[in-house]
Amino acid sequence: MLFACLAFPQAAITFDTQEYDFGIIPYNREAEAVIRFTNTGDEPLRIDKVSTSCGCAVADWPAYQIAPGKSGEITVTYDAKLMGHFFRDMSVYCNAKPYMYSIALIGEVSNTKVDYTRTHPIKMGDLLLDTDELLFDDVEMGKTYTRTIGIVNMGDNPYEPLLMLMPSYLSMTCEPEVLKHRQQGEIHVTLDGSRLNGVGLTQTSVYLSRFKGDKISDDTEIDVSAFVLPDMTDITEDQLLNAPQIFVSATNWTPDLSGHKSRYSKTIEIGNAGKSNLTIERVQVSNRVLSVSLKKKEVRPGEFTKMKISLNVKHIKRHRTARVYLITNDPKHPKEVITVNLQSPDHHETSGE
Repeated sequence: MLFACLAFPQAAITFDTQEYDFGIIPYNREAEAVIRFTNTGDEPLRIDKVSTSCGCAVADWPAYQIAPGKSGEITVTYDAKLMGHFFRDMSVYCNAKPYMYSIALIGEVSNTKVDYTRTHPIKMGDLLLDTDELLFDDVEMGKTYTRTIGIVNMGDNPYEPLLMLMPSYLSMTCEPEVLKHRQQGEIHVTLDGSRLNGVGLTQTSVYLSRFKGDKISDDTEIDVSAFVLPDMTDITEDQLLNAPQIFVSATNWTPDLSGHKSRYSKTIEIGNAGKSNLTIERVQVSNRVLSVSLKKKEVRPGEFTKMKISLNVKHIKRHRTARVYLITNDPKHPKEVITVNLQSPDHHETSGE
């Protein structure tokens, strides 16, 4: 027996989302949702009617037919006259089977203004961030690592986060992809260690786009640092027993900036408590706020050397911390970090000059 199947041309509708979240809407204000759809069929799509389960939500839709492969938008205006969380249904009637489709409309109406500046102190236009610095510490070649930037959209319009000037070893995703008014989200930045070249510190800056068409500026700069550790997998047990062992007299320095001097400095002692010579192979600083002078790079067992850290105040700008990185041949501590706190004047070290 032979069966023949006849396929009849028809319209088909596919929505970008089955649930639209308005986020937090201020009480007694209107909020607008734009719900996109595409005609994925092979006949023109016609929307006959869009209705909502509440008079507080009013929909507007295209009066014209949507050609196959083309897209359209349904605009929903929500009038926030009732406090609290809400859930509304929107029904779309069209000439695509099954002829009626449901979209959920959710959100919260509130007259309470949360002070996001405490948790997200960095302001970039209408956006608040919890950090403007990403640090990828102890990176191993070939592995991936992710850091997160918390973000709040304080603007009236929906915002889609975007980082500009991303190098090839960085990528980003956002949750959610679009932030409504006063909605919190997260930008996830992932580093691919296999794309970094060599041991030590790699630095770059990325820039947050505050709006469509925004340009790069110092006001939207986010510092990104990655430190690749030396590969110590081939070291033998005998080498470990006879290895050098670094000792640093201080790993934190908080200079008292109230003196209004142009330069500050601190001297740190670096010792070797191991059984063979300690080699300081490289010294790197995280930004030009700092400069370093090292008396000697080779330290014999039981001996010390001195390192002077200088702070140039005019380059501090928005930086909150700066770091000095030491790369050594100590297999247990191939990297040593001295952190300089630039915006914490309440705690002082008397050892700073």
